[in-house]
Amino acid sequence: HYLSNFVSLIGFDFYFNSESEIEIYAEVAEKDFFKPETQNLVWRNFPQSALAPLPASDLFFTGLSKANNSPVLYYHLKDRQSLSNYFRLNDTAQRVHNFYQYREILPQMWVGTAQKELEKTRIDNIRLYYYKSFVADK
Repeated sequence: HYLSNFVSLIGFDFYFNSESEIEIYAEVAEKDFFKPETQNLVWRNFPQSALAPLPASDLFFTGLSKANNSPVLYYHLKDRQSLSNYFRLNDTAQRVHNFYQYREILPQMWVGTAQKELEKTRIDNIRLYYYKSFVADK
């Protein structure tokens, strides 16, 4: 499999109904984005819509599972301000993102969505992860 050298995380999901799922996560760090082996083994397997957010990212994960119809892609954005430049958010996600712009959070964030969502004119299903900034009182 083309991602085997990049797998860094394996997830096991267990449900109350006794079902389970396994998901593997392949990781590519920014320092490896333009290496020939990454270009040849990873990026050529993704459409341009999945590669577009890479300039704003310093880490990329893809989650693969039989439970997912489409690979789930995760981007660690260096600056949450770039979210709207690369992702066509639905109204609810845009409202959430606007809310967090003025909170005490770190500038980086994670974005996750199915690859097929990136190919649409607007992303209906998206995961937004923000880092809380914890500052110790003096």
